[in-house]
Amino acid sequence: MPRTFSDADGRYPGFAEDSLIHHAVGFNYYDDFSLWDTYRAVHPLMTILEPTKSAHMVKSLLKKAEQGGWMPIFPSWNNYTSAMIGDHAASMITDAYAKGIRDFQTDTAWKYMAKNAFLFNDDVASYKAGKGRRALDSYLKYHFLPMEEKVPDSFHKQEQVSRTLEYAYDDFVLGNFAAQIGKHTESKVLFVRAGNWINVFDPSTGYARGRNADGSWFDPFDPNAARTPFITEGTPFQHTWYVPHDVYGLMNAMGGKSRHLSSGSICSSIQINTGMGMSPAIRLLICMPGPELSGKPNNGSEKSLMKNMAQVRADSAAMKTQGRCRHGWCFP
Repeated sequence: MPRTFSDADGRYPGFAEDSLIHHAVGFNYYDDFSLWDTYRAVHPLMTILEPTKSAHMVKSLLKKAEQGGWMPIFPSWNNYTSAMIGDHAASMITDAYAKGIRDFQTDTAWKYMAKNAFLFNDDVASYKAGKGRRALDSYLKYHFLPMEEKVPDSFHKQEQVSRTLEYAYDDFVLGNFAAQIGKHTESKVLFVRAGNWINVFDPSTGYARGRNADGSWFDPFDPNAARTPFITEGTPFQHTWYVPHDVYGLMNAMGGKSRHLSSGSICSSIQINTGMGMSPAIRLLICMPGPELSGKPNNGSEKSLMKNMAQVRADSAAMKTQGRCRHGWCFP
């Protein structure tokens, strides 16, 4: 995923409510973007190995936005869905643009990515159909998603901390896109919002943690709990590390470089039950230790990571045997 959806002559059915037959001129039209699963590694790899296909995928997302009115977040079956979390078309498109893949209409890309980031969809019917960021109104009000925000109109309910962390990253990458195309006012706003991850980092525990609207922290709290309402398919321990755009900020919040690196080594070596049938490959991508910041190889972390990779392969083989592979995420 994604997969080619246009016919040999370029024809494809319109996206969402669009009932017309369209013609893809000069590109293949793609559908079934499992973006929460693929923006982390699949699409960045595709931009390197298959830049032409990556450009076609970007164009496909833009066509969906034009035909449906909003940039889709997890488009499947040639329609909007409210599956998973985040708003990762921004990450996929910005990554392509940053790597020189620019054979698409940047003004159209900005129009619909910015609409998702700045405008809450208050049309109930279309919002429930999956148009617009989930709970954006609460995110803009509190600068994080409080536990009181249950995110009812979504396939994944709640998961407030994971959503906050991923929205912060999405705002960061969109801020970069904005800066590149001269939207400096919007870029500054988005870069400020990229710091919202700190609002769900509890300094007393050193972990990302659910937070109430009044600022108090959610109880009970177990950083290794596999099924906690404010985390998506993982644990607070894992998702604490999801600040890829501000590694030094996270390091400082954790108490400095030595604690950050020692915690990263633990992150790579322990086996965590994610629950929810989550692919172990995603487990590694969320909880991935950073490189030794001094520039020296961290052999202990590398050995731990290799050990964990072996466990990932074993877990994936078991998932495949049990018919539990999801979205193609099973190692051979």
